[in-house]
Amino acid sequence: MFKSFKYRIYPNKVQKEIMAANFGCTRFVYNHYLDKYIEKAKNDSFTFDYRECLLDLKSLINEFPWLKEAKYSSLYSSIKNLDMNIKRKKVGTLERPRFKSRKFNKNSYHVKNENDSIVYGGKYIFIPGIGKIKTRNTLIQKGKILNATISKTVSDKYFVSLCCRNVQIDKFKKTGKSVGLDLGIKDLVITSDGNKFINERFFDLALPKIARLKRNLSRKSRGGSNYEKARVKLARYQEKVKNRRIDKLHKLSNYVVKSYDIICIEDLDVQKMMTSGTMSRKLADASFSEFVRQLIYKSKWYDKRVIKIDRYFKSSQTCHVCGFEDSGLKDLNIREWTCPQCSTTHDRDINAAINIKVQGLKTINV
Repeated sequence: MFKSFKYRIYPNKVQKEIMAANFGCTRFVYNHYLDKYIEKAKNDSFTFDYRECLLDLKSLINEFPWLKEAKYSSLYSSIKNLDMNIKRKKVGTLERPRFKSRKFNKNSYHVKNENDSIVYGGKYIFIPGIGKIKTRNTLIQKGKILNATISKTVSDKYFVSLCCRNVQIDKFKKTGKSVGLDLGIKDLVITSDGNKFINERFFDLALPKIARLKRNLSRKSRGGSNYEKARVKLARYQEKVKNRRIDKLHKLSNYVVKSYDIICIEDLDVQKMMTSGTMSRKLADASFSEFVRQLIYKSKWYDKRVIKIDRYFKSSQTCHVCGFEDSGLKDLNIREWTCPQCSTTHDRDINAAINIKVQGLKTINV
């Protein structure tokens, strides 16, 4: 089992300069080969050749000697990331590979664990080429370290993520229960058992303060020290809002995976839903995709099962008692309805969750 352990680190001034050099070198290599790919693709439908770029990397280093400031494995990983992004583009999960901007404050690069050179020591982490870096995280790393990803956030915080293999994860006890989940805006998750978990709407609540901080930033002269202070203040508050949302999703996904063995959900087309101008901000704040992502990887960790049903299944418009379909329920403002055939009164969301569960369990028995 592979698992990553993320730690906040506190580099000194010299270590920050070394990291900045690595960020710049890996960004340059990524943009250089992306530019080559785009130019050749225009002319002769060129397919990105990962090995060809690796062979060319040595000549690129000779042409630009300052690239030697970065570890070779970091430059190698930069090309690998580009290869992965291009493959994602081909399967339609990415619009197009984009150039990395030096003006963007979020940066990262990879370091391979060659000869066990990366060491976690509790109060410090040793990274080759940088040395001992202070950390205050008490999370104990497990398994064998494969590589480390060093990153700097927009709020000027530094982190290192240790990717490990052969990590033993304690399984949750089997409950023998199954559940259907309906995702919504008012209530984030509605279960087929009738439980509702409210959507906290963290961004909506934080919007007035974000607007105030943005106005304060706009009054500062770009490039000045006061501008940088205001930018970091805004970035850290936005990061705080994001952390609140992620924490809520982790607690909720842990509860679901721990309580149920089979989890049935809709295969939502979130990208298409986000094109709605009136709902896009609320959908982004709800983070359906992140919640589903957490459910899927945690179910693999703990030997549970997630089943996705057809996104076009009419879960909200079908009576779970008699199977009658009411096509007049497309209006989302209708939260309760009575089936004209069996006279059962339904809560729209709970009824949908029950239908999702039934439909999901059918796919197992087929």
